[in-house]
Amino acid sequence: MGLTLALLGLVALVWYALSSPSPTNTDTRERFWGRESFTPDWRAAELIDDRATQRFLRAYWPELKGRYDAGGTPDTADIEKQPGLTVFTTAITRVILPDYLPTDAERQVEQINLFAAKGESEAISLGIRNHSGARSVSIRVTDLANGNMTLPAEIATNRLVLAYPANLYMGNRQYRVAMRPMVMIKPPGNQWRFPPYTTHNYFVDVHIPDDAIAGIYSGQVLVESSGKVIESIDLRLEVLPFKLKINGFHAGAFRTTYNIREGGFFGYYPEMMEMDSRYGFNMAGGFFNKDGEIPFRRDEFGALEVDEKHPKFDKFNNTMQRLKTYGMGDVAFWNWGASGKVQQFNDVLEKAGVPPIHTEAGKQGFAEVCRAIKLAEKAYGWPELVINPYDEALEDQDATREIIESVPYVRKISPDTRLYMTEWREHYARLYQSSGNTLAGQDMPGWLEYLKLLVSLESPRKNFDVIGSNRMFEESHRLQNDLGGEYWHYSGVTRMGPQVRYSYGFQPYAVNAEAALVWANYKGGFDGKGWTLHYVMSDLPDGREKRNTRGPVIPSPRAMAAREGIDDRKYIETLKYYALEKNAQEDLYFLEGLHERSRNIARLDNIGGVENTEAVVTQSEAFQLLRRELKERILRLHNN
Repeated sequence: MGLTLALLGLVALVWYALSSPSPTNTDTRERFWGRESFTPDWRAAELIDDRATQRFLRAYWPELKGRYDAGGTPDTADIEKQPGLTVFTTAITRVILPDYLPTDAERQVEQINLFAAKGESEAISLGIRNHSGARSVSIRVTDLANGNMTLPAEIATNRLVLAYPANLYMGNRQYRVAMRPMVMIKPPGNQWRFPPYTTHNYFVDVHIPDDAIAGIYSGQVLVESSGKVIESIDLRLEVLPFKLKINGFHAGAFRTTYNIREGGFFGYYPEMMEMDSRYGFNMAGGFFNKDGEIPFRRDEFGALEVDEKHPKFDKFNNTMQRLKTYGMGDVAFWNWGASGKVQQFNDVLEKAGVPPIHTEAGKQGFAEVCRAIKLAEKAYGWPELVINPYDEALEDQDATREIIESVPYVRKISPDTRLYMTEWREHYARLYQSSGNTLAGQDMPGWLEYLKLLVSLESPRKNFDVIGSNRMFEESHRLQNDLGGEYWHYSGVTRMGPQVRYSYGFQPYAVNAEAALVWANYKGGFDGKGWTLHYVMSDLPDGREKRNTRGPVIPSPRAMAAREGIDDRKYIETLKYYALEKNAQEDLYFLEGLHERSRNIARLDNIGGVENTEAVVTQSEAFQLLRRELKERILRLHNN
């Protein structure tokens, strides 16, 4: 019996390979094509950083004091008698801890070379080793000038990376405690007191104005201690003559449900949106809680509609408008509930006055909810809400089958609605894109269920417009491409490293993913768990326990690495735009080859979710070399 089933499975696999739908020319990103990237207001974000730093030091300084406070700063005379500081440059994804000793090669810093497009920001990562007693250190950048324009010194801002005891994932739900770079703060008064014999990491962020004149600018990065310049590094900045394109690529981060209710629509509020836009995100994502952020009602004909007179409506609508203001107004990813089980999904249906999904009325009611959302989305100018009915569906095969059976109602009643499913195990995409007839029971499907589907010789169908996968499967991407759907990349950034940058840039490009999502933007306190890009500081004295999340936002260094990954993808999309516009076959051929080069940077099968802590990824220098190659090709096309 087992051999027979295996043979049937082999036959089915061959049939599937031969009979899959032919590729379509459907480009769901057409309306985004040629879109320039959003330019955030970095000056407004500075105010958030000031407030967040004050909150952070007030709340956490008692336990940081012994690690960072040496009890006094020597005067200039003392500094001149002491060995001094070593300044070195490093990749932004490099882990620099207080005990790090720079190598001889790293000590040779004579010039920093940057290039950036208009409206973009580019980071310099500096390590500073203190070889003696406590001292005050500050960093500043001079005006940057060329023959036509001067960029004022204020366009460069500083972030100090503080290490913090973190629980590091080791596999099998095991953690160990170690020092990790956890937060980036804005040094109060642009200086920080270095304890004896410690190393700190600074990010100097250079923000290019939209109206900057293209060309080469020169200036200096100055490292000072007690008012004395102890290191001067030449800075050469190339401002490019174009803005980067995002085309149809979207990058975003989830919100968690951990007490983030006050902001409306899974916890977005202005500080978080502003911080997200600063780090390049142009897509919002999160959970639609069972309490129901969108209120519904029945109209005079009995049809579901969004209730704009409900007290919750204004908060939701305002959040949607802010998302547009902060550059996240194209697509919002909406996860219906935090469970692959059916109960939480039915709770949301119940809030809308709809029966459970296992009934025909429930299936039709789900489609009516989708229609009501879509009508309001268009009427009020909201981002497109891509709806994921279950998080990690197929934990319950019956519940997943019921959603599949409701799809025809959605296509009929709300044809513009895009539905999403997460592929968190291999072959799940093919199960989602089926009739669901082979799915039965309340456990997860395995290889046998997949073989049954293939043996049935059932043709794939597009139930779900978007499949988001936290492990990238070529077969699934091909399936989505053939069906005219999208394949999104869903990843984690559990620890600091090159994989953070990779997971937002070259990795999703390797499989033509149209979006990159990470879990999660905020998750709990400063313990290193989760995939945290930003933290939310409390406005209450006891907020560390209650976690009132209306306080200011403070980023982790992973956010900077994520931004650089998003920028990598922007350079790719910009070259694609100009190459297609000018029919530059050589560059189009280069972009095709870049897919394989992107795959070769790392082992694709070992990055995604928590697995990325074990990833084998090349160092960031390889990413920067590829970006420079992209930049040179864009320049040639732009100037000709």
